[in-house]
Amino acid sequence: MRGEPIRRDLCPHAQVKSCLATGSGGSWVQRRRATGGDAASYGLATRGVMMRPNWLKPSSMVDLYQVTLNVRPAFRTEVQGEVRDAEIGRWARLKGLYFCRDRDNFVVFSKRSVLVRRLLAIDQTVGDHTVWLGQWLGYPRCCARIARRVGEMHLDDWSEQISMRRHVGNFSLTSVSHYTAGRALISHVPCSAHCRASLHMATQVLKRSHRFQQRLANVLSSRGFRVHSRRCSLPE
Repeated sequence: MRGEPIRRDLCPHAQVKSCLATGSGGSWVQRRRATGGDAASYGLATRGVMMRPNWLKPSSMVDLYQVTLNVRPAFRTEVQGEVRDAEIGRWARLKGLYFCRDRDNFVVFSKRSVLVRRLLAIDQTVGDHTVWLGQWLGYPRCCARIARRVGEMHLDDWSEQISMRRHVGNFSLTSVSHYTAGRALISHVPCSAHCRASLHMATQVLKRSHRFQQRLANVLSSRGFRVHSRRCSLPE
């Protein structure tokens, strides 16, 4: 239920508490693990991004990839089933993310500790905050405005209408017909089948994914691994 206070737990990390915005409640924020310039830093580009915990929706992997590639600053999803904060925290640390969870089992992930608290605070404000929340989540403003006009209860119907329309040329990259299965480049419903802002986001995912994988291959090669298109072998 919106409007209820966020779950209150103390953050054990003083450096996180010092940078949290005041007045946003007492929700629990998990410190991410610092990453270095080795192969572990790019785990999301290989097996890490494909290993989905059972409490995370398949569609959330699209959002996770966008945040990992810095295409979007954060993503919000609903937890499935029973899962403790400690388990979510372990998973988030492996991904280099902070998280914050509310009483309704909605959780926000981001590389920035302040942002996760702020997003949940916005989500629990009274009134229509669709555009405001959408912008903080990194969605195009035009798509956020359409989402407000359509209404949260009718977004699924709107998504089906957009998916049935013809996406010409490169705009096929903005299709969300397979988003629920975790196979899409964007995670929001475009305002139209020819939304340029959505196309730019999808293109950025492709470009940064390619550079991400190239960096991973270079790191592994420098450490003696034999890198192939989709796998790598141990150094001899």
